[in-house]
Amino acid sequence: MSMSKTATASSVLPTQDLTTAPPLNRHAALRTVFESFRATLDDQNERRERIIVSSRQVTALSKKVIFHLLRISLIPRAAPDRDEQRRQTLAEADAKVDEILDWLRKCRDDLVEANVSFWAYARNISPGIQEFIEAVSLLHYLRHSALITREELHERLRESEENSKPIVPISAEDYALGVSDLTGELMRYATNCSSTGDYEAALHACAFVRDMKAGLDTSQPFVRDLKKKQDVTDASLQKIEKICYAIQLKILEYGDRPEVLERFAKRALEESEEAARDGGDAGGEEGQRGGEGGRGRGSGRGGRGGPRGRGRGRGGALGQESTRERDEGPPKKKVMTETSSEAVAKSSE
Repeated sequence: MSMSKTATASSVLPTQDLTTAPPLNRHAALRTVFESFRATLDDQNERRERIIVSSRQVTALSKKVIFHLLRISLIPRAAPDRDEQRRQTLAEADAKVDEILDWLRKCRDDLVEANVSFWAYARNISPGIQEFIEAVSLLHYLRHSALITREELHERLRESEENSKPIVPISAEDYALGVSDLTGELMRYATNCSSTGDYEAALHACAFVRDMKAGLDTSQPFVRDLKKKQDVTDASLQKIEKICYAIQLKILEYGDRPEVLERFAKRALEESEEAARDGGDAGGEEGQRGGEGGRGRGSGRGGRGGPRGRGRGRGGALGQESTRERDEGPPKKKVMTETSSEAVAKSSE
């Protein structure tokens, strides 16, 4: 009776005819898996390339907006239609910004279609977004004389009147880096305004850049690459302050003669530009002298400064002397010989 209750392996496990079972092919299974990996990587790389192309388009269009807006600073203060030209320029800039938004929508649609988070490709589109922030912040400054906020940027990037969600999100890092680049454009704006006689705009830009620098300096430890941009901001602020200092002095002296003020402002601008050019030319010549002596004893630091005008040009003369010694041999010692007449003169003395 116990023998009848005992289960056998054949009764528990399903039986299968080994002659009809498909053969196990490990190579085919691995090939299928890795082909799926390849398809995924190819799709990611193609999407990344499309986003990079869109980001470059955003950067190029943003630069065009900036150059277009800087034309406002070249309008003479005494022009009768100055306000009309200003309004027209701002309206044209708004139309160009709408064109930039179309490219940002392409990036957003590509990510939504693939069901991929924006932050997976944030570093690829970040340069374009920073340039866009710089252009929109300059437009906002020229219109309101104030700094645009992140909330106002998101409002400008909203999808539609019904949908308040921005086309792409603006991170705190991109916002800080973008508005830091604004200071360089304000430096150009201030210098142009000083040459056209709009001294109030130049002085306001100087105070504005000073406040921006003070606020952004505290964020340097928390935002990557912000220190480099703030170094440029410091240089831009020094240029603006130099021009505004000259303006203030001349206002005190020639406040009742605006044509004299305009002439002095132009002269200060030309002097600052000449100083910048002279500094670059001096560095280039000195580095070139060092680069020419790059084969001898002084080839080190001077050689680096040759093509790009950097370096300190040390070792140029030493390098040339070493090259001459190698080609012509060591210089011969001069033997001082006295002529017979000189010897007679000395003996008579």
